[in-house]
Amino acid sequence: MKWMRTSLGRLLALAALATWLAAPAAAQDTIKIGFFAPITGPAAADGASAKQAVELGAKEVNAAGGIMGRKVDLIVYDDRFSPQEAVAIANKLIEKDQVVGVVSGSYSGPTRVAAPIYAKAGVPMVAGYAVHPDVTKSGESNFRQGFLGEVEGRAAGEYAVKVLKTKKPAVIYMDNDFGREISAGFVKQAEKRGAKVVASQVYKFPGEKDFRPFLTRIKEADPDLIFAAGYYNEAALIVRQAKELGIKVQILAEEGFDSPKFIELAGK
Repeated sequence: MKWMRTSLGRLLALAALATWLAAPAAAQDTIKIGFFAPITGPAAADGASAKQAVELGAKEVNAAGGIMGRKVDLIVYDDRFSPQEAVAIANKLIEKDQVVGVVSGSYSGPTRVAAPIYAKAGVPMVAGYAVHPDVTKSGESNFRQGFLGEVEGRAAGEYAVKVLKTKKPAVIYMDNDFGREISAGFVKQAEKRGAKVVASQVYKFPGEKDFRPFLTRIKEADPDLIFAAGYYNEAALIVRQAKELGIKVQILAEEGFDSPKFIELAGK
């Protein structure tokens, strides 16, 4: 997912340029680009990575002379992983800050409720890794740089069967857009390729800390692989607790595990 994040600034700069060229020429000295992500809260590590990426993108654009001679002014907000906060931020960026484009460095929940607001205002929005299909359904000015969750899950299912040779996988996933979309894609593709999913466990998000009951049920089903769809905090606990329970089969992960925090929290 690093390549998605590091190119967010450049991608939005193109969107901003297109909007600026189409707009009346009365202009400001800078081109204002909005950005929102969970910089604090349970997803802060991912938000920090995304923020670093757009800041790097803006720095590179400005170092090269800006866009048509104008510097990019990056306006950053913390959505705290809250859909309600994302809505408030959208209104601020449009009405108060008057940005010409927006990058979402947030997850599907905050991004998809804010997307229609940007679309209605005609402000282009680029989502870095929000996987829900509704993110881009609300308007032609909304874009996604990553994959749909269902597509990502299908790719994992294909890999699990063709490369890892699973015949009876189990699935554990969080009960939100991300977990549901990715796990559904995995199950669909794995079963299409001849595997039989022997257990499927869903846990509440946020808040779940004890995954032993879910993992115990999975262990009883005797899978040859576990596909886990979740974010790094929960993923680390799942891996640690699976080891405590003596589960030795491979755990196949997805992009939610990609934070450096995962290794720190999961341990050896």
